[in-house]
Amino acid sequence: MSNKRILLLLLLFILSCYTVFGIEDFTLLSTQSVNSMCQGSTVLYTTVIQNTGTSFNQYTVNTVGDATSLATTVPLGFSLNPGGSRIIYTYVTPGFGVNPGNYNLDVVVSSTQLSKKVSYTASVQNCYKIGVSASEKSKEVCPGQNTQYNFKISNLGEYKQSYTLSLEGSGAEYGTLSQNSLELDSKNDDSVSVSVSAPSNKIGEFDISLVAKSQREIASDSVKLNVLSCFDYSLQTEKTLLNVCDHT
Repeated sequence: MSNKRILLLLLLFILSCYTVFGIEDFTLLSTQSVNSMCQGSTVLYTTVIQNTGTSFNQYTVNTVGDATSLATTVPLGFSLNPGGSRIIYTYVTPGFGVNPGNYNLDVVVSSTQLSKKVSYTASVQNCYKIGVSASEKSKEVCPGQNTQYNFKISNLGEYKQSYTLSLEGSGAEYGTLSQNSLELDSKNDDSVSVSVSAPSNKIGEFDISLVAKSQREIASDSVKLNVLSCFDYSLQTEKTLLNVCDHT
């Protein structure tokens, strides 16, 4: 048998195998690769798979990456006829204990002979952030003198929040808040004042911190109260020796 005839028979055999068993192939299409989300919320990623081969195939799905523990994917297994398609749903839910940042997630689809993936990024945001800032960082006063510090409380998060306010630091006992609680809509701010009565029997530098606390977040800013020795004095005599004569 000639080499040409052997080559022809081999080619016919390969073509017959493709005809009987079909060609295995599929495509994956993602709708969005990056999603921003808040702690405690759920975001959906959808992956479309289409059987572009000529054979009936079964598929398995799994996830890989540092966001795997945050993700739930359905379905994990299915089959498709040639030309058929299906949507794979991946739900990502970062808990309140998850640190803000970007987390990678690969949705991997495997058939008998092939394996393909689509990469996603879960961008976890701090949606409960608080801003606290003092208009003046330091003041000098005399003992017993009164003064006032003004603070701005900002809701930098995405939701309406209620805050409890308190004072901390070495000078907290000398301060009084204008209010002990505050409620702010998202992206809004308000002013809070701290009235301070400097101690009359102490001098030196004291720290006063305004602390704002919500259910999910805490923030603070500090100011300094410098109590000066405004009434310091000394007594000196002009003469250190007095002579007295005795007349009898």
